[in-house]
Amino acid sequence: VGLPVERKFQIANDGDGRLVLAAAADVPWIRIETPTLKVAAGKKRRLRYTVDLPQLARGAHRGVITLTSNGGTAAVPVTVIVRVVPAALT
Repeated sequence: VGLPVERKFQIANDGDGRLVLAAAADVPWIRIETPTLKVAAGKKRRLRYTVDLPQLARGAHRGVITLTSNGGTAAVPVTVIVRVVPAALT
């Protein structure tokens, strides 16, 4: 189906103190590349994760990245749709 694909999203700290968080995925095809982050007040950091496409069959796949921090907990949904690429005609 392809190679693993890296993606990322930003974590913003709008509070007054340092934000300390841990990230975990609920499915084996999402690998968290930055499982812990510390974000200073008023700053942003990127959380990187990899989707392991070779593990996935054709169709829709859903997972969740859970962020647990001293500021609360959040769930980030991840949806991947794998389509079959038609073979090239020669």
